[in-house]
Amino acid sequence: MAAPWYIRKNLAQTFVYWGNPTVGGTGTITFDAPVEISGRYEMKNEVVVEHSGEERVAGGHAWLNQDTDVGGYLYLGSLTDSDMPSDPSDPRLIEGAMRIIVKAQFPRLGSSTEFLYRAHLNMDEE
Repeated sequence: MAAPWYIRKNLAQTFVYWGNPTVGGTGTITFDAPVEISGRYEMKNEVVVEHSGEERVAGGHAWLNQDTDVGGYLYLGSLTDSDMPSDPSDPRLIEGAMRIIVKAQFPRLGSSTEFLYRAHLNMDEE
């Protein structure tokens, strides 16, 4: 279910999201086609714990109106930005694209069906 109106109205920034990172038989990683989603970016260094238990410093996080995949990428902007390449299929080649290293979801107070999502982001390459 989508986030309620008062949360959606405060997620006024546009992101490009590449989800479903899949490793092929040759080790190549592919992503679903990029889509635009709404969110709000907060640049803030903070220590997060990955699912593996490893601590990492995230360079910020995004509040989003939909769930995302760890290993997916977010780019603060739109698919029509002038610096977006004509073939945006690989976010690792796009300057400013940030890898999702940890994600979380939070239920709206008083609801068990409406959520707000947070993705902690890392700009460093692995």
